Amino acid sequence: MATPVISGTTRTNLGPLTTDTWTYTCTEVIQQCSNCRNGWAAQTCISGTVTDNQDCWPPRTTGVPATSGAVFGWGVYSPGIVCPGGYTSAVGATYGGSSDFNFQYPLTAGETAIGCCPLGGYLPIRDSGKRQTCVQYKPSTSFLVGSCHTDGPVYTSFSLGNTLHSMTYKKFVVSAPMYQAVFQSSDLSATSTSISTVSQTRSSRTSGTNAGGSGNTSAAQVSDSNNRSSGLQKGVIAGIAIGTAALVALIAAAVIFLWLRGRKRRHALIAAAAPKTVPPYPDIEQTEFKPPLLAGSPENPVEVNGMTPPAELHHPAVVAELDSSPNDGRLRKR
Repeated sequence: MATPVISGTTRTNLGPLTTDTWTYTCTEVIQQCSNCRNGWAAQTCISGTVTDNQDCWPPRTTGVPATSGAVFGWGVYSPGIVCPGGYTSAVGATYGGSSDFNFQYPLTAGETAIGCCPLGGYLPIRDSGKRQTCVQYKPSTSFLVGSCHTDGPVYTSFSLGNTLHSMTYKKFVVSAPMYQAVFQSSDLSATSTSISTVSQTRSSRTSGTNAGGSGNTSAAQVSDSNNRSSGLQKGVIAGIAIGTAALVALIAAAVIFLWLRGRKRRHALIAAAAPKTVPPYPDIEQTEFKPPLLAGSPENPVEVNGMTPPAELHHPAVVAELDSSPNDGRLRKR
């Protein structure tokens, strides 16, 4: 089978995936090291080396080459229109359209991709090596943890919070393979389009998945979700534009109103602070007040009954001295 190179990436077609009859049962985890807080599911040991357990992948077409290394990814299922049992749709993308994940294997024109992750709260990621995988950060159930030996893996039952190799683990991260399924619109049957959208399945993935639901998702869900998502995005953009215009108009009206009210208030304050205009008093000649003079006063001598005021009498001065003789004490003229 041909393995095309798309955008510099070799993409192996593992074969069709059109039913969910195959179920994932690989719950054993190979620990990275004896005291590491992470491990990989769907792995095994060959000659003491961690290797992909190919039996933990859905059936493939005869002649598909083996994986190149542990947890490096393998290829895509095409046409792939459903996630297998024990897995659920986690992410989706359409060539040249909407996408919520950067898939490891690029799409070609007209293709849609589904990223399938195990049930149990696994999340899709691209690791530091740009390989796509599914990660469970807080395992809620017990599982088997093993390490590689020359004669194969040796497993021990383990759950978060327990002791393993004399070490208590409060954190443990489990990685599992992501199955990438791709399809063309022509691969879908006419009756598949009535299935509910993938967005509803994704929301139930975190709740229904932990509750133990089947979580199987068809390609029709992803296709329908992408179409509705595109329409929703246009509607959201239009709504944002209208809302923004209305908000700008409201702000402008508020600014004008406040400016007018402030202007009116300033005019009122200026009018109140201005001095009151008082009518001027009539001009009154300011003259010195002088009381009336009475007749006969020294400043206004007048004649009374034809008589003139008496003149100062002139008479010789009479000088008298006291006689100092003791006889009679009478004044003596000189």
